[in-house]
Amino acid sequence: MAARNCKNDQLMMAILITVVGLMGLLQAVNLAMGYNLKSQLRDEAVLVGEKQMGLLKAMRFDDVAASSSVKVDSRLRAGFTQFYTVKSESTKWSAPDQPDAKLLIVTVTWSTPVSASFGTFPPLTSPPQYITK
Repeated sequence: MAARNCKNDQLMMAILITVVGLMGLLQAVNLAMGYNLKSQLRDEAVLVGEKQMGLLKAMRFDDVAASSSVKVDSRLRAGFTQFYTVKSESTKWSAPDQPDAKLLIVTVTWSTPVSASFGTFPPLTSPPQYITK
């Protein structure tokens, strides 16, 4: 009878170790999926910011506003709409070689339910771009 209890105890320990290992793997997959989504959202924010910068650079010099804020929705991933806030700022810039120029900076911010689990998303700010008359 004691040999039978010993085998049952060994079987229970093996099952317990297997379950703990599988739970660890499941958590690792969950964490990887969260970081993957975070990376996709960041890449999408870069595309949204580049598009906005392109629109600003295509405008006439005098039509570029000092600052503006636009809400943009993006559906790059099927079945999931993400909203981004795009803030653009322009300031007059005077340099000896370009007396009439503007400095453009685009900042993209967003939030998602994933941010509760994986921290907040810092805003993306474009490098300054210059436009001239």
